[in-house]
Amino acid sequence: MVDNWNFSLSKATGDYICFFTDKMMLLPDTLQNLADLLNHQHHDIVSWIYDRYNPDSCVDFFGSGLYISAKNFFFEGEEHLPGPYDPREALQIRASCHKQRNHYNSSEYTKGKICFGAYSRELVDKTLRAFGQLFHNISPDYSSMVLASVIAESAYELEDAGVVHINSKISNGGKNTTYDDSCLKYIKSIEKDCPILPSLPVPSLYSSLHNCVLHDYSTLKEKFSLQYEVDLVKWLVQMNEDINLENRVWSSEEIELSQKNILENYISTQLSAEEKERFYKLASSDSREKLKFAKKKHHPIHCSSIFSILNGASFK
Repeated sequence: MVDNWNFSLSKATGDYICFFTDKMMLLPDTLQNLADLLNHQHHDIVSWIYDRYNPDSCVDFFGSGLYISAKNFFFEGEEHLPGPYDPREALQIRASCHKQRNHYNSSEYTKGKICFGAYSRELVDKTLRAFGQLFHNISPDYSSMVLASVIAESAYELEDAGVVHINSKISNGGKNTTYDDSCLKYIKSIEKDCPILPSLPVPSLYSSLHNCVLHDYSTLKEKFSLQYEVDLVKWLVQMNEDINLENRVWSSEEIELSQKNILENYISTQLSAEEKERFYKLASSDSREKLKFAKKKHHPIHCSSIFSILNGASFK
């Protein structure tokens, strides 16, 4: 996957570069909104939020489902604040792991990611000169976001959604959140000369997606002496969430017990008394309760109707 993204980048031309995955459908005004902004002011990174389509079935994800407008994809007490933002500040917020990945609102999830926006050619060239390649390690969308955010001088978030994102469970992220054997298979598929499992922040805890993402943050920070801080205790809290999800599917009881023991042993032996106290306090806090959407205007729709949206019809 990382090699594929780097290869694709080598073939890209133009003043700005966008990446789209197989789960995205580009909304009709996105590129015009991008051009309107860039014709008046230059930014190294332009990001956009996304409308979300949740299929009723992961088998028929082009069937009926729930359409969530991007501006309704925020939780109680949050609001969308489009406009210019500091890319390094946004990076530091992510690195601190202030909440679970699946508790990010639309803006938090997309800021700085090349698959939810565009990078200037100048930014890409600077990143390549500084770091050799844009995509690294396990997660190309996270590793590129880290490196580009460090280099970028300016960033801007558009007001309107840029894509419809199909929330399928067949992506790497979707499968790895649920199935431990999918996590292991993916990591094994990208290992080359240097094994990844022993170098994970919590070694061999492959079943936690947060552990894999933290690997990219930590590895890039150390390798290139980057200036941001990770909050290990908060990352461990989310790793604990990963392996104790209600809908988690384990390949065997032995694997489940082994993965949970790895995390328990790490916390027991690698954290100081103060860090342990903070971990158990955060792990049991009410902040882990399920967040509620601030707005409830989520519309049932059939996926075929989305194509009319892409042809110019509005969907609010």
